[in-house]
Amino acid sequence: MPTIKKLADARDVILHELILHELIGHLSCAVVTVKS
Repeated sequence: MPTIKKLADARDVILHELILHELIGHLSCAVVTVKS
C-alpha cells in the first residue's frame, strides 16, 4: 500500500507542477499582450 500512496503523491506533485506551469505561461502571455 505505501508504494501506491507514493505514486499518488508523485502524481499530485506532477499535476501541480503542470498546472503552475500552465498558469505562469498564461500570465506571461497576458502581461506581454497588455504591454504591447
